[in-house]
Amino acid sequence: MNYEQTVKIESLNELSKGVTARLIAYLSRENIPIDSPNDFYALLYQQFKEMLNLNLFQLSSEELENIEKYWQLMNELLPEIGVTKK
Repeated sequence: MNYEQTVKIESLNELSKGVTARLIAYLSRENIPIDSPNDFYALLYQQFKEMLNLNLFQLSSEELENIEKYWQLMNELLPEIGVTKK
């Protein structure tokens, strides 16, 4: 484990939790149950939850890069699908 990887993981944790919090706030505002099996936003939340459960310290540098791209894209996607900050 090196310092740069630890910093990247901490940054990823902040980004991923921020993106997830925005989606949770949206679900709450819209009164969408997080366990709704047929709602796109609830299913997206379940996907986020699975991603948050990954042990980032066990991943390679390449895998961390892919995870970072995933969260960056999800961060950009949320406003595109109507999930905005309020």
